[in-house]
Amino acid sequence: ILGLPVNSCEVFTKANGFDLNPDNVREIHYLNADPAASIMSRFGHSMYRIILSDGNDVVVGFSGQMDDARINGVKGLTGAYASRVSLKPFSEVKADYTRSQWRGLESWELNLTPEERSRLV
Repeated sequence: ILGLPVNSCEVFTKANGFDLNPDNVREIHYLNADPAASIMSRFGHSMYRIILSDGNDVVVGFSGQMDDARINGVKGLTGAYASRVSLKPFSEVKADYTRSQWRGLESWELNLTPEERSRLV
């Protein structure tokens, strides 16, 4: 769909220290960070939290790659910034949002079939 090689996601996740084999995924959650005062955080932040069978969990986040010296709200709202994918342990994301930014996090398990989980991962 994105014009990427079929195994590009596997290479990316393993290069970042995660093995997101669909057979090892126990749950997938929608993870939401509360809004903050800054323009880039005013609407909150949506991510996926993937809980693996071994108990580890990783957060898949998407953010705009901004090379401008000033943030352009119109570009942000219209998708004009290139997207960047990040993979981080949930504990790191939780500490960043709740301790550093003083923002709440909410996690809701998605009711997915095994096939849907595999396609998402």
